[in-house]
Amino acid sequence: MARASRDQNAEAMVYTGLAMMQLIAGRYEEGIENARMAIAIADRSGDPLFRYPNNAFIAWGFTRLGDLGEALRHWAAAQETAKSLGGRLLLREWLVPIESETLLESGDVASALKKGEEALAIAKASESVIGAALAERAIGRGLAASSPPSYDEAAAHLNKSVSLLEEIGAKFDLARTYLTQGQVYLARGHSDDAADSLRRAVVLSRECGLEREEVLASNLLAGLRRT
Repeated sequence: MARASRDQNAEAMVYTGLAMMQLIAGRYEEGIENARMAIAIADRSGDPLFRYPNNAFIAWGFTRLGDLGEALRHWAAAQETAKSLGGRLLLREWLVPIESETLLESGDVASALKKGEEALAIAKASESVIGAALAERAIGRGLAASSPPSYDEAAAHLNKSVSLLEEIGAKFDLARTYLTQGQVYLARGHSDDAADSLRRAVVLSRECGLEREEVLASNLLAGLRRT
């Protein structure tokens, strides 16, 4: 319908929405491809509004696929666009906590924690429950990766993330947060708690079709059973 009407902004919006849903659902390659389509349309129309979220979506997808170099490159492109947009940033409450996770996985724990705190402030200002849940998870991951690790504080933030995600029925990210909980409990040496969180992650990941997350949680659980 958007194509038939020759409304490029409408078409870019459709690709943006589709990319986001695919990323949430764990279909990372497809999400990246549709985000690229949205950027291509935005470039033709001359409207920069969709470049920020879609570069961030591409970064999100590459983070989940483990290509941190490409992820950081697209976060840089998203931030460059953000400078020209001022406050008109679509989906920022979703995307800032994901950027925190990219920074963490690239080894920059201090910047990841700072970005996680920024994400939580944005979520509170916009009254976004999902944004707060994602920010709490990002902060929890950062605290667990700190030197020395702050496991008790990390657990409190992850428990808050779980509570918020359960409250709104956000099963896809709840599965990911259970996985993170399991990893943190493993690092603390709390095998029983780790097994419980990882079992929850496996069940929910399978229900949601999150194949990568299910495999990772299953492998960690299998490793626990061998010890």
